[in-house]
Amino acid sequence: WVRDWTARSAMLFGKQGARILSITPGNVRTPMYFNDSKDRCDAALPITPLGRHAEPYEVGDLVGFLVSDKAGFITGVNIQIDGGWIATATLPYRGKEE
Repeated sequence: WVRDWTARSAMLFGKQGARILSITPGNVRTPMYFNDSKDRCDAALPITPLGRHAEPYEVGDLVGFLVSDKAGFITGVNIQIDGGWIATATLPYRGKEE
């Protein structure tokens, strides 16, 4: 739903100069990670291509870039920031080497 809303909103408001984006983070080493979900999140590491979780500043760096003039032509998309997890998790071989 968020991806669809992002694309549709970009079409609706682009002529007015709005840039509409969404961000989907993967596992990020925040207090919630340490308090509530460490075991569940760590279970995803074997199929995460970068082999680690994001640090909060990495998500912040992405947001900083997206609100800057350097990203002025980016709109209507969802940006996945998950170390490649969703790409691997959705492939038929699920991260296993051939």
